[in-house]
Amino acid sequence: MLEPGYHLNPAIYCCAAAPDAPLGLLQKPAAPAPPGLTMNSVPADFDPARDLPAGFLEFLLPLHREFTPRQQQLVAKRAAALEGSHRGELPDYLSPSAANENGWKIELPAWCLDQRNQMTGPADEAELVVKMLNSGAPGVMIDLEDSLANSWPHLLQGIENILSALRG
Repeated sequence: MLEPGYHLNPAIYCCAAAPDAPLGLLQKPAAPAPPGLTMNSVPADFDPARDLPAGFLEFLLPLHREFTPRQQQLVAKRAAALEGSHRGELPDYLSPSAANENGWKIELPAWCLDQRNQMTGPADEAELVVKMLNSGAPGVMIDLEDSLANSWPHLLQGIENILSALRG
């Protein structure tokens, strides 16, 4: 499934590989970080077939191929705007439209009115994962990003905790 010497890029949003590449989500390991700089990445012996849940890549790759081109366009546009601001150019905002000028409203579904659905917590804390899932909230976000320590072992522990909790 994987080409020799390639591994999963854990920072999917920073993936520079072409989305139409055989496995565009995969890239060769980067050079070691300079002294004093720590970079989070998958271990050198990472094997998606062994280390990811069954079906994960088959689920993720179509999404990656669908959305990465747009994501890369937005990143390039953002970089161009930053370069312009460094040259003293002011931002070019969208012109007024009904979306930002009129007092429009949307009706929220009833389940959104239950504020317990805003429960968020780290996936690497097994007890918290179980408590959130048993809270009675109509929805929870088990976080694999901002609320856990940004290291590969914590991410793997979070994935295992989520799968274990879902299995019962």
